[in-house]
Amino acid sequence: MDGGGLKIPGPVSRKWQEISEGRGHEVEIIVSQPIFGLTLDRMNRLYMGIVTGWGAVIGSAVSFMVGGAFIWAIVRLLRRDFPLSRVREARIVALIFAGFFAIEALAGAVTYNGVVTLYEIGQNTLYLAFLPIYSRLSVSERSGVRDAVELAAMGGAYVAFAIALVESFGFGLRAEGGAGNAYPFALANFITLTITFLASQRAHGGWRVLFALAALASVGSIILSGTRGLWPGLIVVPAACIWFYRDHIARRYLLPSMAVFSVVLLAFGLFATPFVRDRVELLIEDYGQIMEEGDYSGSVGQRLTVWKAGWQLVTEAPFFGHGPGHSKELMIERTRAISGTTLSYSHFHNVFLNYAVRDGIPGALIVAMMLFGPVILAWRKNRDEMGDYGLAMTAGIATSFFLSGLLNNMIGHDLSDSLFIVGILTSLFFVFGSGRDSESRSSG
Repeated sequence: MDGGGLKIPGPVSRKWQEISEGRGHEVEIIVSQPIFGLTLDRMNRLYMGIVTGWGAVIGSAVSFMVGGAFIWAIVRLLRRDFPLSRVREARIVALIFAGFFAIEALAGAVTYNGVVTLYEIGQNTLYLAFLPIYSRLSVSERSGVRDAVELAAMGGAYVAFAIALVESFGFGLRAEGGAGNAYPFALANFITLTITFLASQRAHGGWRVLFALAALASVGSIILSGTRGLWPGLIVVPAACIWFYRDHIARRYLLPSMAVFSVVLLAFGLFATPFVRDRVELLIEDYGQIMEEGDYSGSVGQRLTVWKAGWQLVTEAPFFGHGPGHSKELMIERTRAISGTTLSYSHFHNVFLNYAVRDGIPGALIVAMMLFGPVILAWRKNRDEMGDYGLAMTAGIATSFFLSGLLNNMIGHDLSDSLFIVGILTSLFFVFGSGRDSESRSSG
């Protein structure tokens, strides 16, 4: 196996030489008996495929799967079925994610509000799962995991689009799929869009067509979700994938595939014109109400009111914030004072502002580090073809969540939290692997 994978025929005890910062570390691994006939490697492939490719379909079940994987990874680490990963970059990202949990916990301790605060902090425990799950994934072969993730993403994209069509044209609703909310549904489809688009650039023959159609299905689901703030990502995300994976894209297929992509996208846009037009007209109408009448009751006006309230709250508590568990009551109080109308959202419709209100400036900074840190670490790494693929996937996912965070909240929902953690974890595994093949990397 390449990418540092282990063949696991059954119970076995072996020495594993791991390369870490140029020094050899010898670790004893005890691989347990397969469960339900599945080795740990096959479980990894199945698990990563489902959580990255089917989030739009199965919704919050993904969060239960990630939480369960966290607990099971801890158990297997204690049983010494595999070692804690020594990949330096993976440990840095794990530290950043743990820093988010720590800052939230500190702000919650300073502004304690009883059970509500404990509940909010408890939800963030999932951010401690990065390194244990990454370590479990490290027993697998990178290429095998990638194949599984791509096939699952293709299937998930088709099923999600079918659900979106029924919801939009059958019931006249914004598509939400199994997510129960338009934004997490769109984010899940952005992950499948990133994966299937990259897969279409490296596949051959009929597989190239199937992956390209799956990418278009993800685009259709995102449009039908009605998440206007995310629509620019339909151009930005594929462009980022092309840029970071450019050394491995067949030039003769790139322009024809882009032309077909554009034509099909235009055709779907015309097909969905009434829905798209209504969303755009609503945006223009809201803007006109603000400019001509000073009426902030529309969607845009409410966001502006919430942002103003959030900024006022940040200036009042810039270091420790107002703590988890206080946002809703503070928003009600402050928006009533600003506009005379009470607004009661669960967040401030901007991820940086939201966590600055909760945790002060450190909260906004750690969220920025969670977004951009993985991309920077992946970009600085000497990469092979798989590494370039992982960098492109990391950039695509980070871009999607960044766009979501500008006008909504990229995290703070059980599904979006789980998708962000596992999406970034999987893409970084394609870049860094287990550490055992780090000496053989060529510059990307």
